[in-house]
Amino acid sequence: SSSAASDVYKRQVLGGAFGNLGERFVNLINGNDGKVTDFIEFLFIPSFNLADAFISVGIFLLLLSELIDKSD
Repeated sequence: SSSAASDVYKRQVLGGAFGNLGERFVNLINGNDGKVTDFIEFLFIPSFNLADAFISVGIFLLLLSELIDKSD
């Protein structure tokens, strides 16, 4: 059902957000000024990390599922 899928996408976004917050907290304690490390780089887009990807893909899928539900 779309509600179950929507719940998965929301958890994906929250997981990415908590991943970034956790990394900020750990880096703050370790003296890295609380910066998140972006380690995935492509030539045509800014660098990002896995948590950023989870957030972006989760939001995209959540919006897409909402648009599909509205059209039905």
